[in-house]
Amino acid sequence: MTQSLTRQALHSQLKSLLAEQDAEGLRALLHAMADECHPRERAGFLEWVRNGHRGVSSESDSDTSPNSSSGYNAQNLDSALENLTQALEMAKEESDIEPPSAGYDDEYDELGPFADVMPLFSSVLEQIGSELRHGHAEAARSAYEQIWDLIDYVDDYGRRPSLEADDPEGAREHKARYLRSVYLTTDPDQRPAALCEAAEQARSSGFMLRPRSLYLSLHEVNGADLAALPDWDSTLRQLITFLEERFDPLSDLWLREATYACYGIDGITELAHRAGISRPLAWLDAAGIHLRGKYVAALAALLAGRWDLAKTLAQEPGVLGWSSGTNAKHAVFVYMLVALSTNADAEPGPVTTLLWSDMLTAGVLSVHSVIRSHELPDGDKVYLGERHTSEVLASGYREALEQALTHHPLDEQESETWMSWCMDSAAERCEDIVGNKRRRAYPRAARAIIGCYEVACARGQPEAGRQFVFRMSSTYPRHSAFQRALQEEQQTPI
Repeated sequence: MTQSLTRQALHSQLKSLLAEQDAEGLRALLHAMADECHPRERAGFLEWVRNGHRGVSSESDSDTSPNSSSGYNAQNLDSALENLTQALEMAKEESDIEPPSAGYDDEYDELGPFADVMPLFSSVLEQIGSELRHGHAEAARSAYEQIWDLIDYVDDYGRRPSLEADDPEGAREHKARYLRSVYLTTDPDQRPAALCEAAEQARSSGFMLRPRSLYLSLHEVNGADLAALPDWDSTLRQLITFLEERFDPLSDLWLREATYACYGIDGITELAHRAGISRPLAWLDAAGIHLRGKYVAALAALLAGRWDLAKTLAQEPGVLGWSSGTNAKHAVFVYMLVALSTNADAEPGPVTTLLWSDMLTAGVLSVHSVIRSHELPDGDKVYLGERHTSEVLASGYREALEQALTHHPLDEQESETWMSWCMDSAAERCEDIVGNKRRRAYPRAARAIIGCYEVACARGQPEAGRQFVFRMSSTYPRHSAFQRALQEEQQTPI
């Protein structure tokens, strides 16, 4: 879905575009806009043009669109809210009298009898937004909160007056304006807490695993009007401090956004490293904003339970770089061995556990090699977190893996597909090492094979594991050093 422009971004880009137009070009543009109008919108469009011709600036605090209200009149706003309340009560009565028709589950109508009252909601919300733009933040905030109370209703059939169901993009902008009203009516030192509370109150119906479907971004809040909010940069830094020890979806979303807005890629990378397993999406941010090698990106995807993305990132030719933490397939291969064991309610075998520890150590050393301390705009320095032992990392990231599997479990077919992928990857590594007679690396090839055997056993498929080991052993019958390495890595006879 294409992300909607904020009002601020729209006018900024429009200003640049119009600067390139001469008078004749602007006339042609207006004629083209007129041709796009629906017949019932044409009179309103002409009135809008007349207002503009009289010198009403689109960059002023006034909204000169055809559907807007201008000027502050508390009585008018109170009257509009009262009319809306009455219309909603009538819709509630209708919902009690007229249940959905038979078979309504097949085509669920979330609005039901409330659909007819939604245009009135939109009209009142536009009026409230106009009052906010005219500087009446207290009145706007109070009116918005009355609106949230009105829509907090669900009938016996699950139907409700939902702003998102009626107009999802418009709903987000109305909620962004509400958060602006909260911002403007709150003492500066109380803004972080007040904004978080307001964001929860105006939360959308979405998915907890997709926080952006539930909550507004900070960018949307600041961009909901032409002028940036006062002291915005200072508030972002306050938010970082306020949210540092909070790990709910909203706090995690806003902390990452505020950190990047204030300190850029270095700040978000430092946050990812400092938070470790606590904020897996910060790793994904760091990898996505400035890809420092597919290894880090793959580790980030795995921490966030993005299995398909991890597999895509692991599509690298060759198997060199496993030990140095520069080959993404290494991270995905070992991570999925542990994931498949965990998904089968089994503990990883001893060789798999060793591969896990080695993989994490290699990956973190790679990350450490590219992250440096840096000076922030306010003069403070951000330093790297302390180096952790491989044992601490193995335990911590194992916990993150279990959390990822809880939210994104692998079904039987996915597990079988991943088991085949791991065996193919182990065979590829074996061919690259043994086929090219890299004798010092034979134990590494053997561990990859035995790791697959251990996981097959954990999944209740020991025969498949034995057949895989036999196939790989038979592929290189004259490589006695490799045969010894296979035997040494086996903890129990196969």
